[in-house]
Amino acid sequence: MNFETVKDSIVNNILAPAEAGRFRTVGFQRQSINADEVEDNLRLVQIYFSRGDFSKRAGRNTGPVQHDVTYRVELIVSKAAGGDLATLDNPSSTPSQLATALVGFSESSALADASLDELAGIIYQILMDGLNYDLGVTKYTVSNRWIDNIQKNEPTSRGSLLVLTGSMDLSCRMVEEITGDVGAEVPGVYDTELDIDGDDVEKTGVTIDNT
Repeated sequence: MNFETVKDSIVNNILAPAEAGRFRTVGFQRQSINADEVEDNLRLVQIYFSRGDFSKRAGRNTGPVQHDVTYRVELIVSKAAGGDLATLDNPSSTPSQLATALVGFSESSALADASLDELAGIIYQILMDGLNYDLGVTKYTVSNRWIDNIQKNEPTSRGSLLVLTGSMDLSCRMVEEITGDVGAEVPGVYDTELDIDGDDVEKTGVTIDNT
């Protein structure tokens, strides 16, 4: 369907060619990512289909139908944790030790925050560039392209790194055709024999003709 084609195009035709060493683009997969893989400029951008709305007022029961689509664009950055995370997690740490460790952690958090802001700005400018209005697919396939919101999550520590994630919602409208489901090929005739204990003739069974 078009929503799948457009998602692949955003990854392969829009974001990946614009990386220029500033980030890395991956297709959406729930795969394990180590924090050190996204440190500093090894920032990650992922996109996946989030939701879609089919309005009854803008389509027919047999198609075509209007599809209002929202893609989630996820952003991931990390920075080396300047603070001593072990000290912060240690209940035996003194107030002075905690204060020192907290300063370093806060500085790392600020760096990650600035990095995510920069990445969000880069991705916003790429996706909203007038040259990319069609999101890399055939002209007039999509319309109403828009980024609705950008949000940021709380930083988390992973080993010696501080990780910060955020996301933006990219919405657009497209038309989907209803072609029906081809499915698997069904044999014309099923001939099944039942093996019943004590039935030496072996003529018990059923034949179904779908032709």
